Amino acid sequence: MKIVSQPDRYKPGLVSYILPAYNGEAYIAEAVTSILSQTYDNIELIVVNDGSTDSTEDALQSVSDPRLTVIKQKNLGISHARNNGIAAARGEFIGSASQDDIFEPDKTERQVEFLRSRDMDMSFTWIKVIGEARALVERKMLSIFNKRSPKPEAVFRKLLRRNFLSAPSFLGRRECYAVSSWRQGLLLYQDCDLWLQMCGAGMRCGMVEAPLLHYRAHFGSLSFNRDYPEAYREIEKSTMLQLALELTPKGRSITMPGSWLRRSDWPLHITAGKAEELASRALAIAGNGRGNLRQAHALAVYALNKEPLNPSNYLLLADLLDAFSYRGPADTFRRISAHLANQDHYTNPSSTFPARNTFLDRL
Repeated sequence: MKIVSQPDRYKPGLVSYILPAYNGEAYIAEAVTSILSQTYDNIELIVVNDGSTDSTEDALQSVSDPRLTVIKQKNLGISHARNNGIAAARGEFIGSASQDDIFEPDKTERQVEFLRSRDMDMSFTWIKVIGEARALVERKMLSIFNKRSPKPEAVFRKLLRRNFLSAPSFLGRRECYAVSSWRQGLLLYQDCDLWLQMCGAGMRCGMVEAPLLHYRAHFGSLSFNRDYPEAYREIEKSTMLQLALELTPKGRSITMPGSWLRRSDWPLHITAGKAEELASRALAIAGNGRGNLRQAHALAVYALNKEPLNPSNYLLLADLLDAFSYRGPADTFRRISAHLANQDHYTNPSSTFPARNTFLDRL
């Protein structure tokens, strides 16, 4: 789907930050303050409260700044929350933010200048690790995210091997979301999938080589609570790569990481069709737990994103994962389905904007 604001709401020079929040009472006020205190002050901050059950709402209400907007939704997950916020954004530039992390005061100013002076579409920064779990992850995280920026034409290929771009540091032109969206159905690799969508569509990406984001490593964060088995992680990686292949123009040569994707699993050869037809094909490929889960999962995720507000598509994905005994992820998608069925004020971007015209949609 295409996720950008309506043209008559677009404001040149404005930076829109999207911050999904779920039970973030401990650090969210500090995170919000760091964003609203930027030296580049032409900012709007859209916080999407994703069904928090703690005092996150109270913490947000304590912030008195007209540039802050809070959107409430049921607990539908981070991808729904980000897409919901992006649909409301009015900025020339749209960036990501996290409820735990802190911006350096000049982060926005330096990234906007970078995008404009280098003719880039996407920008990221290096990070500084803070927090109680810093000693456990600092060396690894710095080795991943604080590297010299590759040439824009090399980013897509490097992402196929490893995500080296920090999601909370992202700031890009609004046009990036005319060719991409946070894909539903992925719990672990939504960010790398998004960068692949953008770069695969020709968006130019670069790095501001300075630690402008303070990444908070603590034991309550999502990074420390991804208790899914390694085999499930491989399934999501495979799906991400299969969809990246399908978004790549015909004739483009790509070397795939062998440990992520077996040759027998691709190309997926998705055919045009309605979500219901594609979902039925996914179940047939799954073979009630005896078929090819990698292809079935990729097809189910693609079908789901044709109709991301249809609760039945999440139930189908849950049933597929249950058939292969992935109970944890299956329960997550059942919860999303139940909440989505009772959600009465979720913004559906596809109801306002035409469907994205990608290579996948032309098959």
